Amino acid sequence: QVAIYRSNRPALRRDLSPRCQRWSVTMADTMPETVDPNTMAGDGVNLTSAREARKRAELDAQLLANRIALLKQEEEKAWKKIEETKKRAAEIVELRKQNEQKFSAKEQFYKQKWESIRAAQATNAQQREKAKAIREQTRHGLMEQKLMNAQSTKQQSQ
Repeated sequence: QVAIYRSNRPALRRDLSPRCQRWSVTMADTMPETVDPNTMAGDGVNLTSAREARKRAELDAQLLANRIALLKQEEEKAWKKIEETKKRAAEIVELRKQNEQKFSAKEQFYKQKWESIRAAQATNAQQREKAKAIREQTRHGLMEQKLMNAQSTKQQSQ
């Protein structure tokens, strides 16, 4: 048995939906019907119809192949874009990590600098106190020596 279409052109009908008015082919018009090859023997119209149906089928197959190829191209583009996005996300994560490390290093540097300044201030304060104590002790010693000299001079003069 050979499959042929009922007519050379499928009948068109109008969809009356308010949002999308378009022409579409009804399913009944495109459904093949089976015909016995013996009845086609003397009928040129059926043979022509069969040839046209075959051409339409070949054209449909080519259109489907083109559509499949286009969809594959679109899929490849989508995957490429996904990979680029993943790569960019990884770069951003790495940049953030580097920035955090730089910030942490800078923070540690300033913390150590501050501690060093505090330690230097404490050392300086201790040295000032020690120098003040030594000066005070020296002055006190000189005062005692003067006092002893004065007493000894006073005793000698008596």
